[in-house]
Amino acid sequence: MAEEVSLSVRGLGEIFPKEDQPIGADIRERRLERVAADLREARFARQSIGEIAFRYGFSNMQNFLTLFRTHFERSPRDFRRSR
Repeated sequence: MAEEVSLSVRGLGEIFPKEDQPIGADIRERRLERVAADLREARFARQSIGEIAFRYGFSNMQNFLTLFRTHFERSPRDFRRSR
C-alpha cells in the first residue's frame, strides 16, 4: 500500500499513529466489508463466495472464512442468504 501512494512504510505508518488497530487490520477490515457488499448485490449472486473473496485478495479460503465469521458473526453463506 505504501508503494501505491508513493510513501515509505514508515511514512504510511506515521499517518495512522493514533489508530487503535494497525494499518494491516484496517485494510483487512475494509476488504471484508467489500466482500460483504458484493454478497448483498444481486448482480453477484451467481459468483461463488470464493470468487468474490479472491477478487479482494483473500487467497486462503480457510483464513477468509475465519476472518469473515469473526467480523460478521456468521458465515459468508448465511450472510448472503440474509440479504
